[in-house]
Amino acid sequence: MAKPNIVLFHQIKRDERHLRWDWEPSPNRSEDRGLIRYHFVSIDDRNPKGNIERLLKNMQGKSVINHSFEEIENVIGSLRDSDLKYVYNCYDSECTPDYVSFEGVSNRIKKDENLSGRKFILVKDYLERIYGPND
Repeated sequence: MAKPNIVLFHQIKRDERHLRWDWEPSPNRSEDRGLIRYHFVSIDDRNPKGNIERLLKNMQGKSVINHSFEEIENVIGSLRDSDLKYVYNCYDSECTPDYVSFEGVSNRIKKDENLSGRKFILVKDYLERIYGPND
């Protein structure tokens, strides 16, 4: 299998297919549940949700334990002046970031530290600033 095309932010054009992601300790974590909060944004004109679903399936497949992913937030929108759509999904899981696998994800990939909720008030505001108003 070919390696995923992981690139620096300045090499990804706003109007090309790509996937952004980040993780942080979940605000819902406790001493007995070490939850991680995952942020994924898929930009695609065909099946933006499919890339995120492949990532989650890969993560579950790499772990001996079948971790669940609880959806926290979902935002769907379109890029201005483009056929591309974006899907943002936020999940809490006990699955550690060591299991993140981009196998089968053909789009360019960017670890985007601005996706973590602490960088701005709403993820929606950040996405609209980059991609345009939400539909």
